[in-house]
Amino acid sequence: MANNIYINNKMQNLNALLLGTCNVEGLPGVAKRFGYNADHYLYDGRHVPQLPANVSDIYDFAVVAITLRSILEDCNPGKGYFWYTENLSEQYFKIAFEKAVNLINEQISMMAKLLPKIPVFVFSFIEPSSNPLGLLQKKHSLSNIAFFIRELNRHFELIISKYSWFYYFDLNECLSLLGRERLQDDILYMCSHGGILSNFDYGLDIKSKRIITPVPALNFFEAFKGANYIELIFKRLSDSLKIIKKITPVKLIIVDIDDTLWRGIAAEDNMDNIERIEGWPMGFVEALLFFKKRGGLLAINSKNEEKQTIENIKIIYGGKISKEDFVSIKINWRSKVENLREIISETNILPQNIVVIDDNPREIDEIINAFPEIRHIGFNPYAWRGYILNGPEFQVEAITEESGNRTELVKAMVQRELERKSMSNQDWVQSLNLTVELLHIISENDKYFQRALELINKTNQFNTTGKRWSYNEIKKFIDYGGKILGFTAKDKLIDNGLIGVVLLKSNIIEQVVLSCRVFGMDIEIVMAHEAVRTIMNFSNVIRANLILTGKNHSCLNYFERLGFIKINDTIWETDKICKPPYWINIMRSNDEIESRKEKKEDKKIIEKQCKILEKQYDIIPNNENTNTQIDILKTELIKSKNQIKELQEALDKILLAYSNSQQELIGLRLLSEKNNKKLS
Repeated sequence: MANNIYINNKMQNLNALLLGTCNVEGLPGVAKRFGYNADHYLYDGRHVPQLPANVSDIYDFAVVAITLRSILEDCNPGKGYFWYTENLSEQYFKIAFEKAVNLINEQISMMAKLLPKIPVFVFSFIEPSSNPLGLLQKKHSLSNIAFFIRELNRHFELIISKYSWFYYFDLNECLSLLGRERLQDDILYMCSHGGILSNFDYGLDIKSKRIITPVPALNFFEAFKGANYIELIFKRLSDSLKIIKKITPVKLIIVDIDDTLWRGIAAEDNMDNIERIEGWPMGFVEALLFFKKRGGLLAINSKNEEKQTIENIKIIYGGKISKEDFVSIKINWRSKVENLREIISETNILPQNIVVIDDNPREIDEIINAFPEIRHIGFNPYAWRGYILNGPEFQVEAITEESGNRTELVKAMVQRELERKSMSNQDWVQSLNLTVELLHIISENDKYFQRALELINKTNQFNTTGKRWSYNEIKKFIDYGGKILGFTAKDKLIDNGLIGVVLLKSNIIEQVVLSCRVFGMDIEIVMAHEAVRTIMNFSNVIRANLILTGKNHSCLNYFERLGFIKINDTIWETDKICKPPYWINIMRSNDEIESRKEKKEDKKIIEKQCKILEKQYDIIPNNENTNTQIDILKTELIKSKNQIKELQEALDKILLAYSNSQQELIGLRLLSEKNNKKLS
């Protein structure tokens, strides 16, 4: 049977950078079997590794393994490896723990600078398999080195989460899957080593000519899973890359009912409800609900009597899963292919992003003949849960607040479409009671930043340039004065969340992105109005970029409709502000100028930009007069905090002055003096 989901494409010919000591030395050999190229650089968690200058251009991803032994020794310098075996107070352990966390923070911060643009997987520390102080001793005390390391891992993950392209990779999950007792070396070696068993010791003991030669460790402990462990690590790395790169993602699972959602045929047999769902059915349903929590959608396609089947779901599962968990329900006696066409139309999801689960091979054959790109996961119900929970195709990089609401959101979209068909488009839009809120996303710490970056990078249809941004590129864009305007939309049926983003730089609309879920609601006009309004605070001429990509046909006449004039193939210009639709309520909850007055962020922003400029241009440190002029300008600009638009204008001119001549710096000083006179 074709199209089983696990006959999938492998990611090959990728280049991996491995940073660590013995904790990564087994990976290069396994990488070759996966079709990857891997380079191993020694890194002990202390010293800066010497890497190629263009590391982000050479490698597709990196693995970082900080040496636990280094961290434990350095958080108590002079005490040696075994300081944690001494009779020390709980307070002493707390201080040592804080030092260890700080050391990890320093190493990760350094790695973020060395590896700025590629996915970075950071290995956790391997936690000791038990408390070496004994079975009856405190388990949740830092004096228990096993708990100490477990807590280090918890903080480790928190530190890593500050960098959106860094990912915490839990080695302890791999050990648990294969069985620690046949793998972990703390049965033989010290707790701070955090490695796997090998016959390393045996060669040394042969040399020492012991009276009785010991049995090699791997034989004695029957530990022959080391190769499996290394392979599992690399498989999980490969799966993680598929998730990040969104390789063949599953967005919708469509299930049958009888012998799929439960055992047997509920309308015909007399099976007890406990027998009907205990075992694999309960595990399968739980997996479906986890998939839904990740942001996936569920649907039912079954040949049955609808009313009775819906009632059976309620009775058999007692509310554990209900009709509300499904975005679409097709229970009737029509062809499943016909039902499937309707589900695809309602959800607007492509066949290649759909998996169908059905116990009947004939039904699966019929579906795949009609939709060759649709996938399934076989007919063994014992395997379904594992595929859904562990398959990279079913997983997402980040679970957001919006993920859990996606089913309700799509249901509301279906309802909106039904209403749209019953009236004119103008009447329909006006009936929505639509509210659009403008948000100024001023830093990478903003709660909407991650969603805005995701929206920019995954939107094709309404995306005026098609440009994709890395985390560092968008952060630099903000640091150098770029503005990110975010837009949320809420109508009478549902809160759509963040659905639009506009990027502004000086007087240029760099990029406009709008989610396809709100097409035809005139929100793009509101976005343009707010963008132009923002720029008009300091410029009478507004320019906009439009680059046709072959996928963004929705943008073709966008700026022309707004009254912009075409300057050339990619640039449009206007000096007028377009009028927003009167039926859309516009909220400006955090107007940029007001929020910056209240938050006292101006001085920090200006100083940060000046430092960036000083580092970029070497003419500054070597020219005393220029330094003096810049110091004066900094002071004057900081005093002008109530006129942010003038500050940005002045900073732009400083940037120009650095790159051109000292003469322009003098002109900038005169401009600032003039501004101060106006203020006084």
